[in-house]
Amino acid sequence: MIVAECLDQFTSRFPAEVVGERRIGIKKEFPVISSRTFRATGSKELFRQLVAKGNGWIPLVDGKNLAGCTKDGIVVANSSSICTLEISFPPQDSLYQAKILEGEVICEVSQELKTMDSLMLGYGIQPLNSAGNDLWQKSDRICAMRRNFPNAISGATITAADNVCLEISSKELIEANNVFNALAPVIIAIFANSPVWKGSIDHFNRRSVREDLWKEWEPCGQRIGVPNYFNSAEEYLRHLQSLKFWATKDKAGRYFLPEQSFGSWVAQNANNGSEFMGYLLEQEKFIWTCARPRAKYGTIEIRSACSQPPDAEILPAAFCLGVMENLNAISNLIRLYRWKDWKILYQKSITYGFNAKVGTLSLDSVAEEVLALAYEGLERRYLGEEMLLSDAFARLYKREAPAERILRLMKETKDLKKIIKKVAY
Repeated sequence: MIVAECLDQFTSRFPAEVVGERRIGIKKEFPVISSRTFRATGSKELFRQLVAKGNGWIPLVDGKNLAGCTKDGIVVANSSSICTLEISFPPQDSLYQAKILEGEVICEVSQELKTMDSLMLGYGIQPLNSAGNDLWQKSDRICAMRRNFPNAISGATITAADNVCLEISSKELIEANNVFNALAPVIIAIFANSPVWKGSIDHFNRRSVREDLWKEWEPCGQRIGVPNYFNSAEEYLRHLQSLKFWATKDKAGRYFLPEQSFGSWVAQNANNGSEFMGYLLEQEKFIWTCARPRAKYGTIEIRSACSQPPDAEILPAAFCLGVMENLNAISNLIRLYRWKDWKILYQKSITYGFNAKVGTLSLDSVAEEVLALAYEGLERRYLGEEMLLSDAFARLYKREAPAERILRLMKETKDLKKIIKKVAY
């Protein structure tokens, strides 16, 4: 049962109000492939080389294993997959600061990969490899997490996303979560970039295969896609409590499976709000909805954009920040339609992009309204950041996400090498 102390512990992780410019955190994922075979390849040697260069990178170790490297708050590591590189950037006060930092780090990392005959792709899925259990990382956390899954689950080993984390206040918490989950179809329409995998165009003509692979996780409950609408922070916490507690650490620091719901676990093991919060920070790691609050950081994390091609790296962050800065107006727009229609539109957007429609809810027209409101939101910051949305408007005008360009090129040439050249760093 949720008690006031637990609820207070949760909401207190988010500031009462955002002071100054809202900060932006970015976590980017990139498929890594061999430049000779185009097949997925690991990147642990990259971490060793970055550290050895003596340019400020220091190793990150998981047990006895080299798990990544870090410098000035930037983390370069693998995601759950050994062939998906994850670069996390510390919070920035402006999109222009974030853009400069992104460019510098991506350039350094990609140049180092080239010395290893590897390429980093601005693309949302491994273009040649099938998903495979052999591609999972072998860390204690991943091994424990996987014991919750049906044996067939492996799709996450080949996917790559552009995740955006925005600072939010406790008052904005639930509204932001609802808005960004509802906007998942708009984000997919604008940022879809994974229509070719296993060496060819997806059999079902999906624009964002990456997003649809999360269906494999459906047996795990409401942890994926667009969740239910939440009316309050308490209702959201009750939802988390109803889900299975996937993994936590024992006293020796090893991950294990509690084999019970989160609510049942905390009722038996949390004696106060502080202990509840410690367990909750473990539970929230294993929620993979299109948007999710992160109490650990006091942010909302938006997860439904495919990894973007070179020169468009900042675009998802610009869009999401603009939405956040005009949250009330966009929330009012979303309430004009039924929540279940947003959920249906989300699924349709994966295949039909801008052409998806549910009743009177037309994705191309609602995307036009939302993008205009996001532009207006960025204008209010008086930093000129709204200009960074120009490519999003171009995509909307042409009704063409990067996926459409990739599909056209593949149909014209049937040459995977040309696609890789187009998205490679």
